[in-house]
Formats: sequence, structure tokens, C-alpha cells
Amino acid sequence: MTFFSFDFGGLLGLVCILSLFLYRLAYLIYNSQKCIKFFNFPEYQGSVQKIHSKPTSRLGGLVIFLSLFLFGYLSNKSADGITYIREIFISSIPLFFFSLFEDLYHNVKPIIRFLGILLSSFLFIAINMDPFPIIDIQWAAPFFNNSLAVSIFYILGVAAISNGMNIIDGSNGLASTTAFFSLLTIFFMSYHAQDISLMAALFSILCFLLIFILINYPNGFIFLGDSGAYLLGFIVSVFCIIFYGRHPSYPSWGALMLILYPFIEVVFSFIRKPIMGRSFFKPDEYHLHLLLFAYLKRKNNLEIANRKVMIYLIPLIAMPFTVLIYLSNKDLLLMLFGFSVIMYFFMYLNYLFKKH
Repeated sequence: MTFFSFDFGGLLGLVCILSLFLYRLAYLIYNSQKCIKFFNFPEYQGSVQKIHSKPTSRLGGLVIFLSLFLFGYLSNKSADGITYIREIFISSIPLFFFSLFEDLYHNVKPIIRFLGILLSSFLFIAINMDPFPIIDIQWAAPFFNNSLAVSIFYILGVAAISNGMNIIDGSNGLASTTAFFSLLTIFFMSYHAQDISLMAALFSILCFLLIFILINYPNGFIFLGDSGAYLLGFIVSVFCIIFYGRHPSYPSWGALMLILYPFIEVVFSFIRKPIMGRSFFKPDEYHLHLLLFAYLKRKNNLEIANRKVMIYLIPLIAMPFTVLIYLSNKDLLLMLFGFSVIMYFFMYLNYLFKKH
């Protein structure tokens, strides 16, 4: 069983090399006063979530997006996995357009970006030809037997994880490494299921993402930006839908572990912010990685504290790997998810108390 051919590897290598050139170009554009003046880019003032000490290009997501386009449309249409690359590229265009504009000009309202994410989620659900995953909840069976209700459920689910990935995108390597662990786990799950098409699509995206991680961490030469964070959340969530839809013998509860960190963060924020009298659409400093950063910067300078955040959170962001141990056991997957939630809140309360 193999998906790797000379043509596949050659084109993938070429696109990876081109992406290195594009990263360099994105870095130079953002740091060129002539380009800033020509495109009328305003200076980014940051927000309460800002933990970086110097202006940095937020065009990392653009390079990943262009890499998907180049690989998807230069490849043979019949090649394994190419259909999924093209579906993701096409459906993510609305999401990417609005968030990229925010990265460049910092004036797109959160509700507009959220509507773009919803539109992208709708497009994916509309063009994806694979079946939906089976949701094994007996009391909700009438709901999940309704095709319209199921479509709405998955549209909102993809939108939520896309937002969750953007929430955790604050320190170098955090969101990208979280997405990398999730996608790598789905890759190994696809290997276990002998799904060559998914393996090919995932392998190419993992290569693009690994290049970004090596550039972004530890020194932060370029950032994902909102566009990249939303895109990675979108990619992770749609691959969860694709895998469990194609392989109903695997309990879909495992998806909770694959999307663990962004899922917990977005659900907790949805509950926490109204209680604190804050808007869900406005950022604040009470996310786990920001509490951790506030603690670390007491003993380290800004750059070192930033780098350490991802390392301290490795136990949380690497949890998707545990799905490989209990791949087919629904009860153990649920127990594992419950343990992970407890671990998250233990870490959260620990750093919250240290903040105050």
C-alpha cells in the first residue's frame, strides 16, 4: 500500500521549495517600507492577546493557502487525494478572503469573519461527496436522522473549530503544532484503515505545515495570521469529518480527541465570556496560553516566555496521539476525553491563580 510516486513526490518537493521562496517574499514585503507605503498597510497595534515584542509578517497562512492551490491544480486530477486538496482550497476561499484582509488592514469585524467561516463550512458540506460520520447518541437519533439538521450541525462544528484554532494562535508554534499533531494522527489512522487517498492528501498538507513550523518556531520570523489559524482549524475539522464518514467502523467519538485543544478553548470561552460580561467576539487575556505566558514572563524575557508556552502545553496538544491506542474503543475514548478536559482545567486554574 503506497501513495508515494515519483510524480507525486516531485511535484510535492517543487511546491515545498516554492513555499520557501514565498515565505521569504512575505517576510520581505512586510518589512519593506516601500511595499508598506505602496499597499497602504497600517501598523498593527495588536490587542490584549498580543505577546510579541516586534512587528512581524502575518502572511504565513497565505503561503500555506497558495501551496494548497499549486499542489491541487498542478497535480493529475486522478491522483490519490487531490480531490480533497481541491475541495479544501475551493471551500476555504470565503474564510480566507475576509481573514487575509484582516491580517493586512486590521479592520474586518469579527462577525464578518465568522460569516466567512460559516460560508466556507457550508461550501465544504455542499461539495464533499463522502458520507457524514455516524453520531452514536441514542437520544439524539431523530436529530441526526434529519439530513438538514446534520448539515447544520457539521457547518457549526467546522466553524467552531476554525474559531478555536484562531483563539489558541498566540505564541510561536502553538496553533500550527496543535494542527500538526491532529493531522499526523489522522494520517496514521488512515494508514490503519488503508485509505491511500486520505494519506496522500494529509501527507502533502503535513509537509506544507512542517515548513511553516520550522520557520515560525522558535524565533517567529513569520506568523500564521488570522487567515492561517482559521485555515488550519478548517482543515483539521473537515479531515475529521472525511475520515469518520469514510470509515464508520471507527467510533466518531475519537474526533473529540483530534480537535481537543481548540474545541475545549472555544466551548469554555463561549461559557466563560458571558459570565464575565464580555463579548464572545472580542479577545481577552483569559485563555490558557495567555495565562501561562503571563506566568512565564515573570521569570523570562518576552521572547523566551513566548517560546516556552508551546513546550509547556505539549501534554495537551499531543493528546490526539492517544486516539491511536484506543482507536476502536468508544468507552475508552470518552474516558480519555474526560481525563483531557480535567487536565485542561487543572492547568487553567493553576495559571489563573498564579496570575492573580
